Amino acid sequence: MRTNRGIRALALIGLLSAMPAYAEWSVNVQIERFRWNEQITPPPEVNETGGRAGVGWSWQMDQETGFRWRYRGGLYAGSLKYKGQTFTGTPAQGTSDYSGIVNEVHGLYRSSPDAWLQVVAGLGFDYWQRTFPFTSQREDWSVWFARVGVESGTWTKRGFFAGAGAKYPLYTNENGHLKDAGFDQNPNLRPGRELSAYAELGYRLSRGWKFTGYYDSYRFAQSPVVQLTKGTTGFIAWQPRSSQDVVGLRIDYYF
Repeated sequence: MRTNRGIRALALIGLLSAMPAYAEWSVNVQIERFRWNEQITPPPEVNETGGRAGVGWSWQMDQETGFRWRYRGGLYAGSLKYKGQTFTGTPAQGTSDYSGIVNEVHGLYRSSPDAWLQVVAGLGFDYWQRTFPFTSQREDWSVWFARVGVESGTWTKRGFFAGAGAKYPLYTNENGHLKDAGFDQNPNLRPGRELSAYAELGYRLSRGWKFTGYYDSYRFAQSPVVQLTKGTTGFIAWQPRSSQDVVGLRIDYYF
């Protein structure tokens, strides 16, 4: 019995040791121009613009054809210029801070080694905190999303590549920490789901280095209204129709 267990353990170690030969690993850094908009009536609308930076990592099965997996993850943060209104409708300007983590798993398919296009479909989870130092308010967002698209060009050798497709939020949850704003309840808000686009264009400089310019986005419909109280006074709250647009540059190093 111990011999069999030892054989299985050695086989597992051998398999794990062989994985790097059949996979491509990378780390990256990225800089982004970020924009968030909330369509509020009556105005002013909320607009946040500014820069974000991040670090990431990825793993991809290294094979010529057929179906294969890819994983991508990353951390990001930034301080943005906020212009709009507070939760109570008072016009406000200031700085908002973002920090978050995203993880995605993609399935890829290419029919032949010479195929110019490959199909990609994936599932991801994006979590970020949004804080407003000028009001001491905070929001926590959790978004499960799917993406479907196509990619072209070279993936493991020198040359240009491109990709484009659509994203769709499967599940959204927003914790507005409404008790911290003085309300008696803190019901979570559920922004609605809308289709958005993504695209990338880049150049693989060598086996080790890749440069990518990209566009990414979210679209959220208005959430259902929730009831709140503050003492004996009643209120309603909702997340307005919102959009997020990001344009960035990413530098990957493969090993």
